[in-house]
Amino acid sequence: MLTDLTPFQFTIKDDAIYLVDAPKPHSGPVADYYDAHHPEYRHANYPMDNATCAADADCPTTKEFHCCCATRGPEAYHSSGKVCVGSRGAPEAKGRCAAGRCARLSAATHVFDWANRNWILDHVIALAPKPEAALLRGLKARMSAADPADRPTFSEALAALDRGARALRVRVRRG
Repeated sequence: MLTDLTPFQFTIKDDAIYLVDAPKPHSGPVADYYDAHHPEYRHANYPMDNATCAADADCPTTKEFHCCCATRGPEAYHSSGKVCVGSRGAPEAKGRCAAGRCARLSAATHVFDWANRNWILDHVIALAPKPEAALLRGLKARMSAADPADRPTFSEALAALDRGARALRVRVRRG
């Protein structure tokens, strides 16, 4: 789980984009090891995990540059950052209560991040020709769903882009 998705996490070389900072383990074998041997790690990095709640305000938030929210109280988990100007954080990153449990961060949180960081998809949409921009705006809407279960995975988003690109090429050839 990359809890600090910022422009500083990436570099570009020869038209390729590289992630230069490894994500923190949120699930899988490394997270299981940390849970077994360093239980304080999960609470320090993911305070919302396994927390009970009655309302969104009961759930801790992630860091400011991940949730793009204002501090709600002394329990909120933030650090300063300016990358949120014009960006939105996922509801679960802001602290979201669902069925009595605080929503966990997941890959769906990153899908939301990619759609709602002003320095990622919005720049591509602004530069794209109208048909491609319309396709991207539709995908952005799906990636921005309030419920993480309603968002596509990254693989599904890429497949939608491939289908849209093929459809646009066919339309251009016929046009």
